[in-house]
Amino acid sequence: LGGKFKDLIEHTNIAHRAFDFGTPNSESSNSLCTLDLGNGKLSALKTELSTLTTLSILILHGNGLVGISPKTLIALSQLSWLELHDNSLKSIPDELGLCACLRGLTLHNNNLTRAPDCLSSLTDLAMLTLHNNQLEHAHADDDHETQTGAARESCDEPSFGSQLAHLDISGNHLRTLPLS
Repeated sequence: LGGKFKDLIEHTNIAHRAFDFGTPNSESSNSLCTLDLGNGKLSALKTELSTLTTLSILILHGNGLVGISPKTLIALSQLSWLELHDNSLKSIPDELGLCACLRGLTLHNNNLTRAPDCLSSLTDLAMLTLHNNQLEHAHADDDHETQTGAARESCDEPSFGSQLAHLDISGNHLRTLPLS
């Protein structure tokens, strides 16, 4: 089977298994569209994940992730769906805003205290879940305004993308609501 089998691989699901990336094979990684590492007992992502530049769906829910590498997000700019719920994330790197194709993002059941700064950059985002975190503000910029006592003069008010059809921010400690 060799190379022909590798060319046929478009979706890989290794949920519920401990996972070690090892060294990726460039032939198989060039055609992978979906990678499901859900419930994989990951505490960190290997840098090799950034070689999977054709990924459009990445499922990382239910692991022990405490952070995401900005370099990985830069390399995975073709993502249209990213599942990061049920981890231990405290923040999301701004580089997520470079994933211009992102339409679905699940961040619920983490330890986020601020909404990611990059959300307003994700103009195609249609679905966002942030429920059951520790958010006090729906936008990170709202938190900045509260701390400084003044609105940011150099930027317009933050907003979610115009395509957003589903937003779940329940189960947080919100003091303000999203502006749009």
